[in-house]
Amino acid sequence: MSENLPREISWMGSIPEDYTVTRLGRLVEHVKKKNKGHLSRNLLSLSYGEIKQKNIDTADGLLPESFETYNLIEKHDIVLRLTDLQNDKRSLRSAISTQDGIITSAYITIRPTKIYPKFLAYYLRLLDNAKVFYSLGSGLRQSLSWDDAKLIPVVVPPLEKQKRITNQLDRELTEIDSALSDFNFVEKLVADKRKAFIDSFFTKESSQQKIRLRHLVTLNPAVDSNLRDSKDTECTLLPMESIQFFTPPKSGVTKKWSELISSYSYITPKDIAIAKVTPCFENGKGLLGADLSKPVFATTEVTVLRPNIELIHPNYLALFMQSSLFREPAIASMTGAGGLKRISEQEVLNTRIPLPTLKNQEQIVKTNLEEISKLKSLVTDINISKRILQERKVSLIQNLLSMSQ
Repeated sequence: MSENLPREISWMGSIPEDYTVTRLGRLVEHVKKKNKGHLSRNLLSLSYGEIKQKNIDTADGLLPESFETYNLIEKHDIVLRLTDLQNDKRSLRSAISTQDGIITSAYITIRPTKIYPKFLAYYLRLLDNAKVFYSLGSGLRQSLSWDDAKLIPVVVPPLEKQKRITNQLDRELTEIDSALSDFNFVEKLVADKRKAFIDSFFTKESSQQKIRLRHLVTLNPAVDSNLRDSKDTECTLLPMESIQFFTPPKSGVTKKWSELISSYSYITPKDIAIAKVTPCFENGKGLLGADLSKPVFATTEVTVLRPNIELIHPNYLALFMQSSLFREPAIASMTGAGGLKRISEQEVLNTRIPLPTLKNQEQIVKTNLEEISKLKSLVTDINISKRILQERKVSLIQNLLSMSQ
């Protein structure tokens, strides 16, 4: 069974003597069973490392009219999404199914026959965490076929040890997931408190005159003319994942001005940017230019507003754009199909904002920033704890799968 494969593998280290090493294809059956005649309507998808159920009757426009080409899968089958390896290096690409159903045939489905199914699922999650799949392609290849995937080496303990490791992982990972759920609940409470706190100010200001944003801002301002000749100057490009929730952005990618100037959104420390595509807009992604030390470029899926500082305080505008008074009508006006809905920039410009005096705006900003900074600090602590727990999950799988006792 060992096929003379190496006794040391990069993602496992040295392999215990009672473990064997074999190819994935020798341990599983490749499942290719079409849903002819619509034998099943239980639509499943692979999302965030889990096989999840979807409503086949309300599925969005990205799905086909007929599901007869979908793959029929069973409980304990394992699904691998080995496409777009070059561009998406963040997603978890494997999961075990907890139910029978159908899933897109663009994914690889395997049925464990000579290995404990959940042990193999954990082993593939180890490869996921170690980003092994990305190293298996070469050149311009952006996906792995079953012919590629079936050659992956699998380290196989004796069956009883597979079950013991699986049971321990189930138990300890359940405890970690429970703690993560608690942190997520607290984080939501903090987010709700922050939202209510911001909304309270604009409720108080409801008697103020309201001015359309088009009279207060410039939409998607052009690149400064003195910078247009700086073609070889390096600049930062912020992809959507770098844009946070009106907090300083994560680091971006360094590019030359000449690569960015005509195809990306331009943001300076004078501006405010908001995500305009779903679900990023609904999730509250946005950027306060004051958090930038110099101009940057960002994905075109953001709308950039440059406030007239003689009329409106930038931080006051940023607070308004986080309020329900702005967000709920904007969400209601979104257009597009499925997961590609966008806010209307004209609707944004037509939005009316309560406009107190600049002095009162500054007082509102000051009061908000003091309270919000406390809430942000709490969220930071929560996220640190969540990251530590996620890292614990990764190390737990690594350590238990390579245990020699």
